[in-house]
Amino acid sequence: MFRDRLENLLKKKYSFSLFIIAGDLIERGDLTQLDKINKIIEKINVPIIACFGNNEYEEQEEEIKKRCPLIRFLSDQVEVLRINEVKLGIIGSRGCLDQPTFWQRKNIPGIMTIYRNRMKKLYDLAKRLQADLKLLVIHYPPSYKVLEGENPKYFSQMGSNKLEGLVSYFDLVITAHAHNGRKLVFLNGVPVYNVALPLNEDILVVKMEKRRKGLEAFF
Repeated sequence: MFRDRLENLLKKKYSFSLFIIAGDLIERGDLTQLDKINKIIEKINVPIIACFGNNEYEEQEEEIKKRCPLIRFLSDQVEVLRINEVKLGIIGSRGCLDQPTFWQRKNIPGIMTIYRNRMKKLYDLAKRLQADLKLLVIHYPPSYKVLEGENPKYFSQMGSNKLEGLVSYFDLVITAHAHNGRKLVFLNGVPVYNVALPLNEDILVVKMEKRRKGLEAFF
């Protein structure tokens, strides 16, 4: 359903320099859905950057990359692009949860260790990143503030307050996952956009600016 909505939205005319996907291209690991995704995005003629979501299982990452050559997936990785004479540094990650879900505890051995190691790596990457503008693309929200509107009982299983400090290293953060959360919050002055399609019912267009240089980004 959401892929059909995305396809219809992309028929509208937008001006953009970069297309960002914050995870959950497919549902429940169904790789057969990737064929339609490829058909939807094949007309996008700018760089496409994505992180993985909880619906793209970790053991599927390499296969998804192989099947979607038009998308540059970042899995706790850095990509540096030069767009409109601006050096844009991007870190992409599925993110962390403060408390793994029951499904994760049952199906992903050592999930807490994975999250601890990922968190450390993300902070290390952010500290070393050199760019004019810095963007974090992370599926799980890096603050419970984004989750307001969801059931507070499950905040710790939907995002991580421990990553609020990470946000300070960036000029802009793009997240998702919270279909009933907030669309925009500010953490230490940094805008954090929740671009989940079920929440926004549209593609979000954001303009990043720093000093006299600008970058129009299309999410």
